[in-house]
Amino acid sequence: MTTKDASKPLRASAFLLGPSVAALLAATPAVAQDTGAANVQVQEVVVTAGKRPEKLQDVPATLSVLSGSSLQAQGVEQLSDYVTQAPGLNLIGGAAPGQGALVMRGISSGDPASSAHPLVGQYLDDVPLSISSPNAMTGVGLIFDPDLADIERIEVLEGPQSTLYGASAMGGVVKFITKQPDFGKAEASLQVTGSSVDGGGIGWGIRASANQPLSDNVAVRASVFYREDPGYVTNLYTDQHNINRDQVEGGRASIRFALTSSLETTVSGFYQHTRADGLDEVYLDPATLRPALGSLAYSAVLNQPQTITNWSVNDTTILKLKFASLTNIASYAETQVSDTIDYSLYGAFIGMPAGDLVPGTFANLSHRASDELRLVSSPGKFEWLTGVFVTDEQNPDRFNFRGANPSGVILPSSSPFYNIYTYANSNSYREAAVFGDATYHFTDQFQATVGVRYSYDKQLMNGGSTGVLAGPSGLTFLNDESDSAVTYLGTVSYKPTSTMTLYLRAASAYRPGGPNILSGLQIADGAPATFGPDSLWNYEGGIKGSLWDQKITYSIDGYHMIWSNMQLNVFVGGGTVVANASSSESDGGEVSVGITPVDNLSVVLNASYTDARLTGPIGAPIFAVAGDPLPFSPKFTFATIVDYRFAPVNGATPRVGFTYSYRDSEETAFAATAGLSGQGVHTLPSYNTLDLRAGIDWARYSLTARIENVTNQYALSDAYTNNAPGAPLVGVVIRPRTFSLALAVHF
Repeated sequence: MTTKDASKPLRASAFLLGPSVAALLAATPAVAQDTGAANVQVQEVVVTAGKRPEKLQDVPATLSVLSGSSLQAQGVEQLSDYVTQAPGLNLIGGAAPGQGALVMRGISSGDPASSAHPLVGQYLDDVPLSISSPNAMTGVGLIFDPDLADIERIEVLEGPQSTLYGASAMGGVVKFITKQPDFGKAEASLQVTGSSVDGGGIGWGIRASANQPLSDNVAVRASVFYREDPGYVTNLYTDQHNINRDQVEGGRASIRFALTSSLETTVSGFYQHTRADGLDEVYLDPATLRPALGSLAYSAVLNQPQTITNWSVNDTTILKLKFASLTNIASYAETQVSDTIDYSLYGAFIGMPAGDLVPGTFANLSHRASDELRLVSSPGKFEWLTGVFVTDEQNPDRFNFRGANPSGVILPSSSPFYNIYTYANSNSYREAAVFGDATYHFTDQFQATVGVRYSYDKQLMNGGSTGVLAGPSGLTFLNDESDSAVTYLGTVSYKPTSTMTLYLRAASAYRPGGPNILSGLQIADGAPATFGPDSLWNYEGGIKGSLWDQKITYSIDGYHMIWSNMQLNVFVGGGTVVANASSSESDGGEVSVGITPVDNLSVVLNASYTDARLTGPIGAPIFAVAGDPLPFSPKFTFATIVDYRFAPVNGATPRVGFTYSYRDSEETAFAATAGLSGQGVHTLPSYNTLDLRAGIDWARYSLTARIENVTNQYALSDAYTNNAPGAPLVGVVIRPRTFSLALAVHF
């Protein structure tokens, strides 16, 4: 691999990159760069968010792009480390790796652990990793958090994207774009990392990747990774320290064939397994939201391990025709979640003897086969895109609540408290959609786009439950429901100069409804058997461009969103169900500015403002009123990313940088805590964090040191009460001060 001359100045062509990419690439160490000239005179960044290759500057929407090599140069490894670099994007909850929820522009329905039905879609290249069924992964909130090995870039699309991405894109889409096999060169890299948490444990990791051409028209690329993230939470009951440590392992491989000059196919596979020995939770004082046990700790007889396995295989075939490009993406993806939750406080709810325990074990599985065929016209005055999409999900769920004695031994089956609750469900979800858009270039400066998508889905839920919570006779259910929806897109854009784009955009989105999973107690308390679809309209305008020979780049937007027939998690009869409870609006805007005042210095300023609030009341048991803020929608967020690379000394190039982020106060979920022992919604205090980094690059090597959360800020990303009377208030804490050191070599 040819390394680049670190003595030459860096200046990214931000007119085409946009603020996030331009300034971040400007700070990337030379050995970590994969493309571009020695002085990184980047000509353009091409994105595929619109399912066609487009220059970032030309996309009439709010789109942030994060360079994978830049993120690795900063020493970050997890989604929580870099989510602040996309304005308007927030991560909530997440008591274990891979759990939680992404929120864009304040569009949040509440407790991230109550439903896997996402509001932000996530993709690995063109493979959907989000689960479409509203009844899959019961009791688990999932996010896709891949290791950054061989990630080319991350594209973040703000606002609804349903015409191209379907029902899971109401708030937006996050796409992880991987590096593809390259016919032209052989290369490899290896990185070893060590880390330590202040007052906690130590961790380490290793990742390797390689690209190898096998001939002029066949190439393979592969990567592997393993890491152990240090823990920092104590279980005082069992005297186990750093109980929330976790391990992440996996890899990716792909082989690319150029069958002819106009036909190629790429077969890829991905695997990631994540295990956490315990949760990132601590018991809180409800009055102060400070740790109730004097430290980052909880007290539970039972440990609560969590495992998440994601894997997928896909084939992407592209046929280039004279007038268009035909692409087919066939994929199969699987998500498996296994976890144990301590539900012992349910014991008092059902009259168990004092001291007895209730371990809950969950086994959730989702199989998803999908195919998308799309035809995209060649560039011209009139451009169009049309396609079809089909998916078939099979989502078997099972969980058991068993009674146990104070030592954790399961009670005999003859005990009336042996089977607290047993639930099994064979859930299927099938969807078919047709979509398309058309763009007309009235002049070189002015263009307009219209798009539409028709979707039809059919759900079947077949299962039942037994046990104390199910009632004396247990429950069986067979629900067969279907929905259809039409979503729309309209944009106009105008380029008064070659370095400025103005745009207006209107887009709609929806999520399908479905049946609720009910216990006998919930039925007795009047919980709804089904819930209907919800829908959203977004209206926005923006401007993006550059000034002074691209030394300053900018992207500014404002939006108004109307969310109707909202699906909310409501606590009824000892558990959460989904109900169409209210309506809401969200107004706000995002600003991203990149500044390169001198060569080798980059400054990125990101800010967002969100006013997301109910426009209608919510009745019992929540009792919210119009004007109340939506959960997990901080009004202000802000981030500054600064990097500087010094002149080389004896062939070595030092670099330094920092990331500062601020997150305003926010409300927790409407439900889950509402109606439980008088405890309701909590206000999470605002907080800020500072990360410092320094590194040195020489020859084929780079060394990066990082201090995350330098001030050791204590902060919460969620607070909730377990689903039983008398349960303690639990908080999900951000990671304390963490030190890491990474050594990388590139071949």
